[in-house]
Amino acid sequence: MTHNDSAAEPTAAADTAEPPPAEPPVADDATAPEPAAAHTAPDGRAGTEASRLDMVAWAVRRIERRRSRIAAEIERNRRGEPAIPTWILAVALIAILGAWAAVVLLS
Repeated sequence: MTHNDSAAEPTAAADTAEPPPAEPPVADDATAPEPAAAHTAPDGRAGTEASRLDMVAWAVRRIERRRSRIAAEIERNRRGEPAIPTWILAVALIAILGAWAAVVLLS
């Protein structure tokens, strides 16, 4: 039994080619369904159940992302990874106190 590589080439090329975009079917005006955005609230938002579910899903994803960011920050803090080295904080404190002392003594 031999393996024929030339038979696999056309399918590999066909797999990489993008299919043409599908065009939506065209309906007559009499049979066309009413657009979903026809019922809008005064502020411009669609008043459908689907849009409310989208807003709830967005809020849930936002809360989950926030919780994961907070959990990651707590984990970093537990590992003891300071964002700014202690010696830089000490130098900044001394500079601020020195400037304050200079203002008090020289005024």
